[in-house]
Amino acid sequence: RRVAEPNPYVSGVPNSLPQKKRQHSPLPWSRVIASIAAVLALVVGLDNYRIRQQINTLEAQVMRQKDVIAMLQHPNTRLVSLKGMADASAASGSIVITPGEPKAVLILRNLPVLPKGQFYQLWSVNNNEKIAWEQFNTNERGTVFVKLSLPANAEVTPLVVTVDASPFLKKPAGLVVMTGPFTTN
Repeated sequence: RRVAEPNPYVSGVPNSLPQKKRQHSPLPWSRVIASIAAVLALVVGLDNYRIRQQINTLEAQVMRQKDVIAMLQHPNTRLVSLKGMADASAASGSIVITPGEPKAVLILRNLPVLPKGQFYQLWSVNNNEKIAWEQFNTNERGTVFVKLSLPANAEVTPLVVTVDASPFLKKPAGLVVMTGPFTTN
């Protein structure tokens, strides 16, 4: 005959069976420290990236300044001053042109920042015909410091800067915002 095993829950209260003790584990400090370390590594990495971007920008500025200094030391270099008009009356600057060099350096300040989709266009004026150079835009402070390719067979002539919305114009369509008469002195 088979003997029935006693049911521990007959009375609704368990018999004295071994009970597992609940352990209250302390806060997992290693995870907290690892999380803090990961956040700090991310912050340091982002700061490092920002600093590298600033260094690259400064290096580019120094190179452009060295280019201008080298151009100014050439005896045939011409400096054409540009003065603002209309909505850009506070704008001023210069373009440095060295005959025989493929690029000129354009340096402007206080030029209004244009809305997206618009740009500035530099033109040479020769016998009332306007010859397109390149388009450019300002930085967020309204300054320009760029190298522009000289047009084919370019001569140093009076210059104008217009505001345009199409990069494919053969003739200026926008408002003239700067002019620069060329002088041979």
